[in-house]
Parts: sequence; C-alpha cells; structure tokens
Amino acid sequence: MRENSGVDEKGSGRGGLRYCKAYALATLANFPRWKSLAGEADLGAADVAYLWPDFSVTLSPFPWNPVFLVPKSNPEWELFCRNELGFSLPPGIQNAKNQAISQLERG
Repeated sequence: MRENSGVDEKGSGRGGLRYCKAYALATLANFPRWKSLAGEADLGAADVAYLWPDFSVTLSPFPWNPVFLVPKSNPEWELFCRNELGFSLPPGIQNAKNQAISQLERG
C-alpha cells in the first residue's frame, strides 16, 4: 500500500489537502459486490487503484485527471473500507484538515 498526500475536506482531491491510499485491485476485489460497484473494467489483479477519503476509487493518484473505478460510495463499501482495509485519514492529515475547515469557517 502506498499513500499520497493528495484530498480536500470533501475527499474530491481538488484543492487544499489531498490524500489517497494505494491498494492492489485484488485486495479491493475482496468486497463481495466489487464487480457491481466497479463495473467490468479489464484490469489485472496486480494492478493498483487509489482509495480517497470520500471512498471513491481511481486509477491514478493524481486528483486533477481522475479515472474512476468507483465514482460514488455506499454504506456497505464504506464499512468494508473502514473495517476490512482499516482505511482512515492518518492523524496528521485529519488534524490539518480540521484546522483548514476551522480557518475557512472563521473567514
């Protein structure tokens, strides 16, 4: 697994803080409904995809030109990512995100 500091507070990867984590597709495919979630992309199990804080999955760690495998999340997928993959923002990124949101709210 590789990490990329690369997602804003909404997890879109556009502007501000950015973060994603790389996973082998074989790992993501352990989700029981992976094929219905990600579609029928012709990708090998050794390929890597990037999970973002909004639980979308892209083929690139670069947020400005995403190719989505999973464009939107659902509650089952989020639970899998949190519980099975242990996915969350690292504390330093989470703290920086909270500070940025606080500064935006103050104007």
